[in-house]
Amino acid sequence: GSTASDQVGSTSGGITALTNGNYVVASPVWDNGSIVNAGAATFCSGTTGCSGTVSATNSLVGSTASDQVGGGSGGITALTNGNYLVRSPVWDNGATVNAGAATFCSGTTGCSGTVSATNSLVGSTASDQVGSTSGGITALTNGNYVVASPVWDNGSGTTGVVGTINATNSVIGPSASAGLSSIVTDTVNNTYYTRFANAQKVYASAITGPTAGGGGGGGTLSDYDSFSKSPAADVSLAPSFLTATLNTGTNVTLQANNDITVADPVLANNPAGNGGSLTLRAGRSILVNASIATDGGDLSLLANEKLSAGVVDAYRDPGAAVVAMAAGTSLDAGTGAVTVRLDDGAGKTNRAAGDVTLRSITAGTLTAQNANSTGDLVLASGTLAASGTGTAITLASGRNVVNAAGAAALSAPNGRFLVYSTSPAGDTLGGLTGAFRRFSCAYGGSCPSFPAAGNGFLYAATPQLTATPAALPPLTYGDAAPALAGYGYTLSGYLGADAAADAVTGSLSGTTPYAAGSDVGTYAVTYASGALASSLGYGFTYASNPGGITVGQKTLTPSLLGAVVKPYDGDATAALAAGNYALAGLYGTDSVTLSAAGGSYDTKAVGTGKAVTFSGLSLAGPKAANYQLSA
Repeated sequence: GSTASDQVGSTSGGITALTNGNYVVASPVWDNGSIVNAGAATFCSGTTGCSGTVSATNSLVGSTASDQVGGGSGGITALTNGNYLVRSPVWDNGATVNAGAATFCSGTTGCSGTVSATNSLVGSTASDQVGSTSGGITALTNGNYVVASPVWDNGSGTTGVVGTINATNSVIGPSASAGLSSIVTDTVNNTYYTRFANAQKVYASAITGPTAGGGGGGGTLSDYDSFSKSPAADVSLAPSFLTATLNTGTNVTLQANNDITVADPVLANNPAGNGGSLTLRAGRSILVNASIATDGGDLSLLANEKLSAGVVDAYRDPGAAVVAMAAGTSLDAGTGAVTVRLDDGAGKTNRAAGDVTLRSITAGTLTAQNANSTGDLVLASGTLAASGTGTAITLASGRNVVNAAGAAALSAPNGRFLVYSTSPAGDTLGGLTGAFRRFSCAYGGSCPSFPAAGNGFLYAATPQLTATPAALPPLTYGDAAPALAGYGYTLSGYLGADAAADAVTGSLSGTTPYAAGSDVGTYAVTYASGALASSLGYGFTYASNPGGITVGQKTLTPSLLGAVVKPYDGDATAALAAGNYALAGLYGTDSVTLSAAGGSYDTKAVGTGKAVTFSGLSLAGPKAANYQLSA
């Protein structure tokens, strides 16, 4: 120090060790000549140290009385990449008192000179207090940082942010006194969320005026950690800020209790690698009216979120939730994962849902789901292309899949697609074809086994096959009853050519009223027990066959017994008595009699051992109908 009470490195500023071994000395009450308490932050080598008098040549200094550069607890923030930030919340921007400043400095060379909008992020209105202790600076785990300025009126860890706070470079509140919370949270995935202390809708659009739907002035970005923050406000997002954040590889999540609308392109391009992931979570709809590209970062569009996800029920408006990509828009995550989900909104008062409408999408893997039975999953135009292996594309609809984009709507050159819906009757496949299909297959639930490769269509519906007992070989009166355990059956009800592809297992047992000795006629075979299983997921109903068993007459062989005698009377007529007939082949104790209409000798001449024939034979008795005579 060079002035009384400069207190270089005092406890009100102190010394901050950087992660690369260097250090920074804070002297918030250092006097810059006659300028009292201008403050200074001096970079020093961790190997050689530093010496001499504090000055603008070797230090970052204030230019107005009580600027107190680097003052207070946390005045110097060490970043994980070795660089550091100097916080000066009561720095004066010329005549603007307590505008505040946050200055990015290299952890190798430090920074020096006077704090200004050229080298710092600064406020533009009295008492903006940029970087104040009520908001402060939060270092992210990837080396980036966030400057919170809760009383400001309406960055990158490699290059920093300079200039006056505005909607392009900052997260700003949706209305007067909205008050961004002082808590800025960094997660293990380098995702940061800035909390509003008091949003119902979020708009990603160029900032030209007040937001649609009211709720605050233009130039706003919302990046919530909770649906409960600013639940009633409509908030707009400057795509330029969002893009700049994604360009650093930092993940971003936006939440709104009602709708999220992307009205201008969000096109990330991280020269150092993949862009950050972007997650949009809405209590009602997500409207993609402009294209989104994440430069390899994952992209998630999650609409009609459940109450359990944190949606504030009172701020979810009536009306059907949708996810809709406007004509001409696209989603491009490069090799990242794209997830689109229209949830069922369980637990909310207003939870109605409509369609998910998709257009051109490029991803490593793509999962798109409409979890509702009141809307379809619509492929409106373009190609949904996924470069991943395995199941690269998964589409799931609680009702129908409607493909208006043609046979090339799905492209998975290194993998396959699976399409889940309710039933083939409701779908419009538009030329899409697959290697297999299955029924009784609920997305996220149980499903019959299916091939590990090849495109497939999977349906929640369970079409029914009717298993009817097959007709058994004919029986003859008196035969024993057939065994009906594991009886044969015929199947009806297959859709298309599925019969050839289905493998049915299991066996059926039945009953019949037929028993040995039952009269000639037909007898039903009735299903009694057992079950069948279809490899394609069909269900079964079990019918009876009323004519499953046919019983035919038993054949009897008649013969003559004893002598047939008469006196010569000049004709060949023979008189036969009951004792002259015999029947061979009667069942059990059946009593059947045989009679003939007439008989005759071979000639009318007298003789013995003559041949006798009879004609007009007939059977009589209670069981006679069960028999027939041999020819």
